[in-house]
Amino acid sequence: MTDWIWDAAALVCIIGAAALSVAAALGLLRFPDALSRLHAATTPQIFGLLLVIAAIALDQRSWVTLLALIPVFVFQSLTAPVAAH
Repeated sequence: MTDWIWDAAALVCIIGAAALSVAAALGLLRFPDALSRLHAATTPQIFGLLLVIAAIALDQRSWVTLLALIPVFVFQSLTAPVAAH
């Protein structure tokens, strides 16, 4: 694949993560109680982080970078839902 395809895929991932952040912000504003707001903040955070990590991996095109980012995703996906619960 050419370089611009990798860059376009990374851009799509970043735009998707931004859309999830906007959805989380709208959920924080619109949901009536605290538990619903916590759910609205946590779920898009995990998927948004996955998209940002994918964008970084696509941009850097390095296995070392990907292996360094995997623990970030694992620890964040383990701690964010527990903190919201």
